[in-house]
Amino acid sequence: MLMLILTMLGCSSSSIEPIDGVELTWFGVTSWLVRYEDQSLLIDPFFSRPQLGVEGSTEAGIQTMNEMLESAGSSHVNAILVGHSHFDHAIDVGTAAIEANAQVYGSPTTCWIAQSQDLDAERCTTVAQGDTFSLGSATIHTIRTIHWNPEGFSGTYGEYTEEPDPTAIGWAPNGGTLSFLIEWPETGQSLFIQDSMGPLNGNDKSSEDYTENLEALFLERALTTVWLAPADFVDTSEEIGEYLSRIQPQWWLAHHWDGTAPDLAAGPPKDFVLPDFISSTAEQYDSTIVLPERYGQQFQLTEAGLEAK
Repeated sequence: MLMLILTMLGCSSSSIEPIDGVELTWFGVTSWLVRYEDQSLLIDPFFSRPQLGVEGSTEAGIQTMNEMLESAGSSHVNAILVGHSHFDHAIDVGTAAIEANAQVYGSPTTCWIAQSQDLDAERCTTVAQGDTFSLGSATIHTIRTIHWNPEGFSGTYGEYTEEPDPTAIGWAPNGGTLSFLIEWPETGQSLFIQDSMGPLNGNDKSSEDYTENLEALFLERALTTVWLAPADFVDTSEEIGEYLSRIQPQWWLAHHWDGTAPDLAAGPPKDFVLPDFISSTAEQYDSTIVLPERYGQQFQLTEAGLEAK
């Protein structure tokens, strides 16, 4: 099993020189910067803090994004991947892509949001269940996965079919939740990014078979190196076991345990406790759970293992 060394990291210079391995930087909720070679991928851009249904992406939010990218050592973004279209994952998608001159990959609903923020239509690539594309040396597989609370208001499948009011996207539907498996064939390493989850057999009023989707993706694959996934979105050991038995992550780097609109300056909550049944179930599947300690914390995956940079 790979060795993990975690440290608190300070700011680094805004160089665009290629890096060795894969570097992960947490920006809160499910927003991450993934860097490898000369590629920088921004996951779920959420830096503005809107009043729900009133305000969309803000100048202050984009300024915060630029500051966090600089502190992470990156002055550019090649692509933006969006798991689903709720405000805490996609509210800055169009404005972030314009600012960073990046290509967006997400659902049609995500692309409608991006276009409402003045991003050209060709700058947003719609992806769906079973789609595969490449970015640098990485191959990225897309699958549909289920949202948290699938029978509830926020989890039921819904989508935009036209451009929305950009000031009201705080109430956007989820658009169909996507998860991304990023593989680096030369090293055999992989990163599975999942920004929400619920019981695989939940009924969200879509036609997706979420169990089949997950099984098809991981059926003939070896252990997943790192799984980025919510820390406490399922209710039983059986529900989380359905994921762990198929994904088989060596490391579960947990996110979205800090709420839906945390104060980035204040840092993540200090009183979060991982549910016992999640810890014990992960242990049964030889998966090590790691909670990031602060916003801007970095983890690096190299050929030698996952180490402090």
